[in-house]
Amino acid sequence: MKKYLISFTGHGAESIFMKLTPEQYSWWWQATQDEDFCIEDYLIDPENFDYAIPDEMNILKIGDGEFQEWDSNDLIFEHYNSPDLVHCELTIEEVVEDAEEHYQEVLSQPLDEFNDEYDCFTEQEVVIREIPEQVLEINNYEKGCLYGAIIEVESFDPTKLKILTDEAPNGNIYLCGVFYDGEELCNTESCTRGKGMVASVWEE
Repeated sequence: MKKYLISFTGHGAESIFMKLTPEQYSWWWQATQDEDFCIEDYLIDPENFDYAIPDEMNILKIGDGEFQEWDSNDLIFEHYNSPDLVHCELTIEEVVEDAEEHYQEVLSQPLDEFNDEYDCFTEQEVVIREIPEQVLEINNYEKGCLYGAIIEVESFDPTKLKILTDEAPNGNIYLCGVFYDGEELCNTESCTRGKGMVASVWEE
């Protein structure tokens, strides 16, 4: 058996979608019109955010002095960690375990070209879901290896690699699963650095 590293590198984002009430949406939309207000600063450090926010509008606050993290709070209804599927690079490397472990490249190709050749994209089965009318969307942009997984097989077969995608509430297509020969792979080898956050409120 051989060991292979499958990685998707380039740019991508951790994207979450939070459900707002009409009252919360109205307050946060008005706040974002203030040039002195930065919603990203609030999300990163809500406890020390220097802006008067009524308790009922303080969406990350759960108690006196207690706040939830922006990426793990009760208002989230969709959460994605995905490379840019149009521009990312797919790399397959054999993990060579000798005196010092190293990697031998098997394939390196833009993912969209790989898909053209092997038709690897598969849309997630359509599930009827209710999209809230008022949404807070957060995109935390990252660069590096957005998705990395190790497989052990006799030899890598590109026809067995499948990329499961999903259409998010904003209409963008995100990666939501990677499969090889029908088995879902775990993203254990990712390594990224942050490139900035952009947040906005919108309604249908």
